Amino acid sequence: MNGRTMLNHPLSPRETQVCGWLAQGLTNREIAEHLFLAENTVKTHVGRIMAKLDVSSRAQVVTVFYERALADRCANCPRAKADTPKEW
Repeated sequence: MNGRTMLNHPLSPRETQVCGWLAQGLTNREIAEHLFLAENTVKTHVGRIMAKLDVSSRAQVVTVFYERALADRCANCPRAKADTPKEW
């Protein structure tokens, strides 16, 4: 399976939220500060997200995040920057 196939294990609301911050280019430390979590907790979330999506990089996580329109379903996620292409 690759990141473009259907999820066997859907992302939790928190994992979806972490994806939103990843999509903005934040580091684990910056995400932790925004969500009031420990950096290691964010690292764990990112690892679980990558496993669930069956991808090997943060860039691939972001690609799948937008391809599956997870950004639209994410409550309390940062909104895309104005210069983000609409087709994403």
